[in-house]
This record gives sequence, structure tokens and C-alpha cells, in this order.
Amino acid sequence: MRKRNFIGNFYSHKSKGEGSLEGKKRLRSGGKRVSILFLFALILLNVVHVSPGFSSSNNKGTFELFIGHYALSESRFKAVYHGGGIIAGLGLAVSMIPNFDLYIEAKGFHKSGELTYSKEKTRLFLLPVSFDIRYKVPIGPITPYVGGGIDFHFYFETNPIGNIADYSTGYNFQGGTYFHFSKNFPVLINLKIKYYKANKMVNDLKIELGGIEYGVGLAFVF
Repeated sequence: MRKRNFIGNFYSHKSKGEGSLEGKKRLRSGGKRVSILFLFALILLNVVHVSPGFSSSNNKGTFELFIGHYALSESRFKAVYHGGGIIAGLGLAVSMIPNFDLYIEAKGFHKSGELTYSKEKTRLFLLPVSFDIRYKVPIGPITPYVGGGIDFHFYFETNPIGNIADYSTGYNFQGGTYFHFSKNFPVLINLKIKYYKANKMVNDLKIELGGIEYGVGLAFVF
């Protein structure tokens, strides 16, 4: 009886030539995505260093720590890893124009499970990296926001069948609220919910790496 894991088993029926060809395609498409990513980073750095609005008195940016829960949508994930788990990471927000900001975040997610038939241990590491635009509306002591952007979902799965490392691209929608303690206290509470959509085609089968994330963060104003 064949073992099954979340991602790795979908590679098992590829021929050597097919794997090589797909690897070249991924390399070419990956180069384009890296170029877009690099351009986005240059724009962000330019905003941080050039914009005259960036000062601690104007509260034009935040550095954030986040912890929450992540549940993947894929049913195969539930069969092998038995639900979601803790996700944590860092974020950086910088303002471009009033009420809008660029937001970059990177998080880590780890889950252990069992192969379906052999019950051998398997582990999945997921690293979603997001590049977002958000719209914020200050209302007294709170600042609600909505936004969305593009994601790079890097993943690594390891078990007795083998190891798989790859990535997928996708998009997200998010919403949340910042809570202000005081104008003179440069730390905010951020409550957030975020929906990811990220498909990966393996052997003509679509695997969903996206899901729903919710949690709380500490935002340090600069």
C-alpha cells in the first residue's frame, strides 16, 4: 500500500525528463518573480530613506511582531497534519501617502504529522512572505485597516519518503485594527485576520497552500 504525505507523494510519478523540464520552467518563472520582488524592495527603501514624512513625531511607520493561528484550506493537509498550528513572524509598515502604507511581513509555520498508512513522522515548514498595500482610517484610539497583496509561500517537507523544497505564489486579503494606548507611548496592539490563496500544480493536481490566519501583534512606532 502506497504511503501518502501532504506534498511529496505528488512528485513520485514524474519521469526524470519531466522533473528536469519543470525545474527549468520554475527557474525561469522564479527569476521574473525575484525581479518584481527586488523592484518592490527598492521602492520601499526609497520611501523609508527619502520621504520627509518619516519621523517619530509623525508616526509614519511601524516594526511589528506577530503571533497567531494558521489553518491551511487543503483537505490533504488535514489528513496528514491534523489541523492548523501556531504561526509567528515580523512585519514592517511604511507610509506612502495619507491613509495608505506598504507592508512587508515574513512568518514561519511548522507542523508535525503522520504518513497516512505507515504512520511514520512527517514535518512541514511553511514560510509565507507578503508584500501588501493597506488602507487605514484613524478613529480616536483605534485605526481599522483593510488591504491585500502578493505572497511567496516557501515550503519544505521532510519524511522517510524524501525531502521537498519549493515555493508557490499567491495573493491575500486582510483586515484588522490597531489599538493606541497613548500618543506618547510608541507601542500599538494589532488584531488581524488574513486570508491567503496560493495554489501549486503538481502532476496536474492542484494543491492549496493558502488558508486563514488570525492573531495579535505588537507594533513599535517610528
